[in-house]
Amino acid sequence: MNYWLKKCYNDFKDDSWSDVDSYYDFTQLPDSIKQECADNSGFSKRITQIENIDYWRNQCFRGVYKKNNLVFVTMYKCASSTYMTYLEKQKWEKIQFSEIDFNSMYVFGFIMDPLKRRIKGITEILCECYNNNYNDIMQILKNDNFCAFLNNISLMDAHTTPYWILFGDQLKKIHWIPLEFYTHNETFTCFQQICKKYNVHLDNNVRFEKFHVSNQDKKKVFVAVKQLLQNQCFGDLYLLYSNDLKFYRELLDKHKMQEIS
Repeated sequence: MNYWLKKCYNDFKDDSWSDVDSYYDFTQLPDSIKQECADNSGFSKRITQIENIDYWRNQCFRGVYKKNNLVFVTMYKCASSTYMTYLEKQKWEKIQFSEIDFNSMYVFGFIMDPLKRRIKGITEILCECYNNNYNDIMQILKNDNFCAFLNNISLMDAHTTPYWILFGDQLKKIHWIPLEFYTHNETFTCFQQICKKYNVHLDNNVRFEKFHVSNQDKKKVFVAVKQLLQNQCFGDLYLLYSNDLKFYRELLDKHKMQEIS
């Protein structure tokens, strides 16, 4: 049974009620129990939440920050830790993604090539799982069984979730700045220029510092993962990322044309 639905049931159930391991089991409960769940435990509301992708988008977003009518959306593996820390020090308000009014707010953020971000995301989760023990990581990347596993999975965690799944129809409403065009300092200059354009004051006493900077060992892991996955071409991967690839190609073409003009 869905973890969250089962938890909701178990938190409310009487000791005399049967355990359930699937939604089918729940359908086999006496009508009186099902009705009691619906009436008193918020069970129906929880089902609605679980089956609503917008609800989970709110849960999964790492940081959305607002100052006046300007909104910055952070993205895993796209300098998110750096800008979250900076904006919190600048006293920007942290909001839910669903609170954005795209009609009255200018919404922007940084983004990178979706498949590069996926490799960076896989690198990140490997480092987290192995507590940054880079020797162990490099050893497991030489294991044929593990490499076969890695070559046959599409997603791992939020660091690898495709943009179109995270944002849905709102993806194209955000003014994205592709990181490939700029150095770290140049991205901050872009950020400052947008703030100035929308009359958002930045406290110059707050230092802009890079966080979670990859050391040389982590960069070696990234290169190893990239080499391992460079020939991945199975359909499931592109089923998930084809929308992202099209969106990002069009974004780069548009950005390049703006630079030329």
